[in-house]
Amino acid sequence: MEEKDNVLDCEDMVRMAKFTGELALKNITNRFKRNKIYTNVSSILISVNPYQDLGLYTEKYFELYRHDTKEGCKVPHVFAIARAAYQQLIYPVGEDKNQSILISGESGAGKTEATKLLLRYFAEQSKRAENKSPKSPQNMEVKMVGQSSIEEKLLLANTILEAFGNSKTTRNDNSSRFGKWINIYFS
Repeated sequence: MEEKDNVLDCEDMVRMAKFTGELALKNITNRFKRNKIYTNVSSILISVNPYQDLGLYTEKYFELYRHDTKEGCKVPHVFAIARAAYQQLIYPVGEDKNQSILISGESGAGKTEATKLLLRYFAEQSKRAENKSPKSPQNMEVKMVGQSSIEEKLLLANTILEAFGNSKTTRNDNSSRFGKWINIYFS
């Protein structure tokens, strides 16, 4: 836990000496003001939509969260959640290696974007594992040009699902009118 100039800034709120709803909200707000949009509560990731690109999804960040590095494990990020699930699939602890990630929030909270980021992470990890060669440094946020067929299929499937039930709301131009359930099978 970090407290600079009496301002609460805790990456994992489980480590807070005192935990109340008010302190949790204050911590998340303080972190958000510093462009730290992710905060953990143990294995739960709280994300606050900044409604702007903060440069958090580049190749640099993918590499940081690609392996269990000390630096990557400490900093909350959607890629850290993806990495933990992917690692458990590849190197399961115990007999059951199935993984679930629940993404929840109100309209405009960033659920669809978080889903896309998770899908991109899994597709990129799968592609790299299949190729067993490092990817040349580039921004992961590029459009569909040059992406693997796995990634294309995952991301296009999400786009097709969205086309069946989205509408414009006061908070979001592309708000889902339904829940989504996505199963991804690795072999």
